[in-house]
Amino acid sequence: MRRPRRPVVTRPAGAALGLAILLTLLAAAILAAAAWWMSGGRWLTIESPSMGQAAPVGTLVLTRPVAVRDLAPGDVISFMPPTVPHLYTHRVVEILPGGGLRTQGDVNRTPDSWTLHQGDLTGRVVARWWGVGWILKALPLLAVIVALVLLGTARFAADEWRKPLRLFLVPLAFSVCGLIYRPWVGLMLIDQTATEGGGVGRVISTGILPVKAFALNAGHDVTVHLIAGQVGQLPLVGGDQKGRVFVDGAIDLYGWWWVAIIVVCLLPIAYELVTMRGDRGDGRGRHEGSDEGEHDTLESMGLA
Repeated sequence: MRRPRRPVVTRPAGAALGLAILLTLLAAAILAAAAWWMSGGRWLTIESPSMGQAAPVGTLVLTRPVAVRDLAPGDVISFMPPTVPHLYTHRVVEILPGGGLRTQGDVNRTPDSWTLHQGDLTGRVVARWWGVGWILKALPLLAVIVALVLLGTARFAADEWRKPLRLFLVPLAFSVCGLIYRPWVGLMLIDQTATEGGGVGRVISTGILPVKAFALNAGHDVTVHLIAGQVGQLPLVGGDQKGRVFVDGAIDLYGWWWVAIIVVCLLPIAYELVTMRGDRGDGRGRHEGSDEGEHDTLESMGLA
């Protein structure tokens, strides 16, 4: 008399493969970051628009140690000025006798006020990764929210509701981080120049997405279209009763931007399609195992 077999349970192949890929990429990123740091490399996120399109806000820059004698005008370096306890990333504009150097942001009208020496340098910029700084900035909060979603649904959600809840809550976590850190659209008035008719203001885009900038209450319809880090000029004339002119902006998507956004929005559906096959295989495995176990039970009882 044979004992009935237990149902065969298999893991969804798509979900297991996705988890394996995610963990592999995470481990590779940690090892690469550790190797870069141990070799003297550093990284930092650009938080001000002074470098314009060369390094827009949210760009992750990678630096390597460098000697002043190996620098030349035009090189981009990261440094901490002797008078300001804050890291800057600007372009070298002059090498001075005696080992000093002067720097300037690409969108600034004048060079920086300080003179730098070897001890002030963090390194020369060797790579600039547009937008990656925003990801690193949001990653801790995003990781906590996603972990809570995964653990919460695993603990409290029924099997049939677990995946739908995750497909809804994980993209929602990305949206929450976007609302908190606001990486998509930004606009900053850099400076103003007085003219006979009023003035001209220089504006710069500090977000990821293209924008159109315009002056409110200015009595005209002048609009400037900007991409990340780009500088534009707006006439500042007219204004409200106190003579104030306010600058504002709006998303200005076109061409491949729409394609990219559609692809990102379809990622949850793509994930569902990839894992669906594994889930179906899991279901067939349980069903076939149950049928076989039932047949063996009936056979042992002499009923098959």
